[in-house]
Amino acid sequence: MGYWGAGFLIGICVLVVASIYVTPAINCVNHGCTYAELSISPFAFASNNVMKSRLLTAALAYLVLLRGRLYILFPLLVSVLFLASIYWYYRRRMKVESVSALLIVLVIAFSSPVLFLLHFQGYTDVTSYLCIFLAIQLMDTRFALFWPALFGLALLNHESNAFIAPFLFLLSWSRRGWRFPLLDSVTLGICLLGVLGLSRHIHSQGNAGFNLSFYLSSGHVNYVLGHTLRMLPIGIFMAFKLFWCLPLMASAILLRRKDYKSCALILLPIPCAMGQLLIADDTSRLLGLGFPSILLACSVLYHEWGEGVFSKRLSALFLWNLLVPQYYVGQEVAVPMLPLPISLFSWLLFGTNPWTLWWT
Repeated sequence: MGYWGAGFLIGICVLVVASIYVTPAINCVNHGCTYAELSISPFAFASNNVMKSRLLTAALAYLVLLRGRLYILFPLLVSVLFLASIYWYYRRRMKVESVSALLIVLVIAFSSPVLFLLHFQGYTDVTSYLCIFLAIQLMDTRFALFWPALFGLALLNHESNAFIAPFLFLLSWSRRGWRFPLLDSVTLGICLLGVLGLSRHIHSQGNAGFNLSFYLSSGHVNYVLGHTLRMLPIGIFMAFKLFWCLPLMASAILLRRKDYKSCALILLPIPCAMGQLLIADDTSRLLGLGFPSILLACSVLYHEWGEGVFSKRLSALFLWNLLVPQYYVGQEVAVPMLPLPISLFSWLLFGTNPWTLWWT
C-alpha cells in the first residue's frame, strides 16, 4: 500500500475508534452549522454568514461537492488526511518503525485536535492543523520557500492561527540557517498581504461577524478573561491530558545536553497556542494548536530511547491517558465527552441522549 496508503487506512480506523472513545455528534453543531451553510456558496461574499472570512474549509468542501448536509463529512476526511500525513512523515522522513509511528498517530487522534471535532461536528480547526503540519514538512525539502503559503491558507481558515507564526518562523530558521529568514520574511509578507487584502474585501461586502476590532475590543477581552480564568488550568490540561508529559520529558533530555535551541522550539508552540486565550474562550480546543510541541517531543524521545523503549513507554502512557475522562473546557464550564457505549446504554435504557443534556 505504501506509506500514504497505510496512513490513510490507519487514519480511518483510528478515527472510528476515537468515535467510540467520545460520542460523536450526528449533525453539525454550533459554528459547524454556520460552516455547513457557508459550504453551499462560500464565494458569495455579500451574504450575511458570519464565518465567510474563514472560508478555506467551506470552499474546499464546495469544490469536492460536499456541500450543505454533506459538509459534515469533509472535516472528517481532513482529519483522516491529517493523521495519514503524520504517519507518512514519521515512517518516511523520520525513519520511525511502524508501531511507534502508529502510537504517535494515536496520541494526536485521542487528543483535542481530533476529539473536539468528533464531538462538535463541522468545526474547521483540523484543516488549520493539516496546513501547519504540511508547512513544517516543507521546511525540510527543496520547496521550503513555500511554507508561508500554507501558513497563509491556515489564516484563511481561522485568523487565530497567526499565533503560531513565531514558532514556524524560528523552526524554519533553525533548520535552514541564517541566510533564509529574509527570504521567508518576504514570502510571508506577500502571503499576509494577500490574506489581508482578501479579508478586507470580504468584510467590505457586509458583516463578517468576527474581525480584528471585535477581538481586540476591551469589552471582548475583559469578557474572555473573566469567563476563562477559573477553569484555565483544567482547560489547558484537557487539550492533551497526560500527553503533556512528552514535551516535558523531551525538554529535560535537551536541557541535560545543553541543547537550548531545540528545547525552546519544543516548548514554543505551547505559549503560542495559549496566546489565543486572550481573545477566545474555548480553552481546551484552542490549545490543540500546540500539537507541534507533542510531535517534536516524540521525535526527540524516539531517537533518545530507541524503538523498543519508546514504543513500550508510549503505549503505557496512552493506556493511562485513556483512563482520564475527556472533557471539553471553555468559558466557565467543563462538559464531559462521554464514551459512545455509555451514551447508547443511556439512550436504550432511559431514552436519554447524554449529549443533549449539555447542549440543548
